[in-house]
Amino acid sequence: MSSPLKYIAAACGVIAVLLAYSSAMTIMQGNLEQGLTPWWIDFATANPMLFALVLVGGTALIGAPFRAIFG
Repeated sequence: MSSPLKYIAAACGVIAVLLAYSSAMTIMQGNLEQGLTPWWIDFATANPMLFALVLVGGTALIGAPFRAIFG
């Protein structure tokens, strides 16, 4: 891994796994609705244009690992 882009992609993968783990733990604690609601929904509804720019820009620069965070 010599490219900084590969390090960023690996970090995005780690963040996606941690977010999935957090959702799974929330569901196991009995809060199904909160566990199934993605973390970025509130930000996306409050700032739709900024969210679109971040999503498109991140996907264009990093690719699939960045999209995995929002899955």
